[in-house]
Amino acid sequence: MMSLERVSRSEWGSYVLVIPVASIESHGALPPALDVAVARCVLERCEVGNAVYAPPIPVSTSWEHHGVAPTISVSVDTIARYLLEIGRSANRWFKAVLFLTAHGGANPVVYAVVRQLVAEGVRASMFSLHRCVSSVLKGMGIDYGIVHADPVEASMALACLEEPSGAREVSKELVLELLSSIPSKPRREPWMWNDVAERYLQNYVPGSRDLGVEIVERCCEELARALSELD
Repeated sequence: MMSLERVSRSEWGSYVLVIPVASIESHGALPPALDVAVARCVLERCEVGNAVYAPPIPVSTSWEHHGVAPTISVSVDTIARYLLEIGRSANRWFKAVLFLTAHGGANPVVYAVVRQLVAEGVRASMFSLHRCVSSVLKGMGIDYGIVHADPVEASMALACLEEPSGAREVSKELVLELLSSIPSKPRREPWMWNDVAERYLQNYVPGSRDLGVEIVERCCEELARALSELD
């Protein structure tokens, strides 16, 4: 998929605009801007001809990590108004708009924003990377809980970054074994950082580059389907 910078303004009307919504928040030992890197990684690897992507929105609403450094967040009202105005404005120039959420905490806000945009007549949709990742894991027979500061995100960091801080390479088999042994709770929503506080105390997180690449590729396929439906 091409970035917006590579497309002339006269061609905008031929494309769906993908707007990534990410975060800068505590990921334990992993990079705080990991969601930004993963969003860009997925979009760059997707072979889609009907869409272009904008630079990721780096800060959204991350109040589930409130009080844990380094987390930067804005209020729900602020990000909701911001995304509404972006959607309305982009609708003037592009065939449609798709918000790609790379930060799970932004999912409820983006969902509500997209519903309002659709009600206003804007051709809009959303795609959640976290929901896609959970679906891929279920396809591997793993019913997993919160994907955050864990071997799944470490695997995606290894797939998307050359030398991600805090991630240590291990085999795919070991990661899958670890995921199967980690308790799936808490299931309640919304969860807060202290529900999984032990993850923030680790010096490194094991991950598998092979698993990360597989997850990214599978989510690219699902994103391509979502874009084809919107197109």
